[in-house]
Amino acid sequence: MLFLSGVGIGLASPSSNNAAIELMPDKIAEISGLRGMFRQTGGVVGTSLMVLSLSRFQDKVAGFHAIFLVMGVLLVVAIPFIRGVPEGR
Repeated sequence: MLFLSGVGIGLASPSSNNAAIELMPDKIAEISGLRGMFRQTGGVVGTSLMVLSLSRFQDKVAGFHAIFLVMGVLLVVAIPFIRGVPEGR
C-alpha cells in the first residue's frame, strides 16, 4: 500500500508543479515557495497524525490498515476538486 502511495505521489507531483507554473509563469518563485512550504507542513502534520492515530491502536497493523483506508477515501473525495483545476492559458 505504501508503495502505491509513493508511486501516485511521484507521478502527480511533477505534473501538478508544471501545471501551476504554466498557469502563472510570472510567479514561479512564489509558486515554488508555497508548494515547498505546504509540502513540508503536510509531511510534518501527516506524520504527527499517523503517530497519534497509531498510538490509539493495540494492533499496529490494524492501525495502518485504518489509516491508509482513510487516506484512500480522502484521495477519492479529492478527485472532483482535482478535476476542477483549469486547463491552462
